[in-house]
Amino acid sequence: MPKTNKSISFLKQQKKQTIMAKYEVVKETTINGMVRYSIEKDGLYVSRSVTHSLEEAERYLNILTTNGELDTIKETIKTIEVND
Repeated sequence: MPKTNKSISFLKQQKKQTIMAKYEVVKETTINGMVRYSIEKDGLYVSRSVTHSLEEAERYLNILTTNGELDTIKETIKTIEVND
């Protein structure tokens, strides 16, 4: 079945739409008064985003919205092999 101009126009419009994600800085206060902040993406906790500093949480948010993740860089500095 050939595509009509209307269906082609609809498909082009679908491609133009971008999927939006919602990021939030969330403040939690425990019953004993301890405050912690974390990041949520679309209502779900973002791994490794908990901190006691609002400034650090906002820095995490900036990293997430530019890089899309909070992965840490892990490097092996030294390796020693021994017989077990």
